[in-house]
Amino acid sequence: MSKILIVAPSRTGGRVLSKWLSLELNCLWIHEPFHFHNESFIKNIDDLTNYLNRENFIMKVNYGDWTKYYSDYIFFSFFNKIICLTRDNVFDTAISYTKALSSQNFTKKYELEKNWIENNFTEILSNQEYLKDKMERTKLIKDSLQITYEGVYHEKNDIKKIQDYLNITEFEHVNMLNNNLRYRNQKQNII
Repeated sequence: MSKILIVAPSRTGGRVLSKWLSLELNCLWIHEPFHFHNESFIKNIDDLTNYLNRENFIMKVNYGDWTKYYSDYIFFSFFNKIICLTRDNVFDTAISYTKALSSQNFTKKYELEKNWIENNFTEILSNQEYLKDKMERTKLIKDSLQITYEGVYHEKNDIKKIQDYLNITEFEHVNMLNNNLRYRNQKQNII
């Protein structure tokens, strides 16, 4: 049985990746449990600790979510595999993050209105620095598989890395990683 952690800063494709892997491995999917939001089945740190001591789950977290409750060493020790997902195009990540914050839409398709990037450029640049820091820290996590958004969703070469790392012989749900399913259609948003 596996206990797999996916560390992915905001807007890097971690939600879809972790949900996909939970289907491939037929295991429990735990998405951003430290947020303790109403939609989560985990309501507090005791619930979370109980789940961390179980087997056969995939947990997706944003970089650093755990630091209020666990040291890096303690938190990572709960897992037998760690996958770190970052994104090479940090500016595009910042656009997505800024739009998600302003609309409070983190999980549905969206389009950018004309001049939206221009009108929100200062905030996008600020968020770009924040996200760049989170991604650089994610890349420093030892004993992990390092993959990128581009390698999973565009070039597809990181899918084979995941397959080898987790010893999966065949994928049944890889169509979930189709780039056409992304939240924002890139072709419609060129400035």
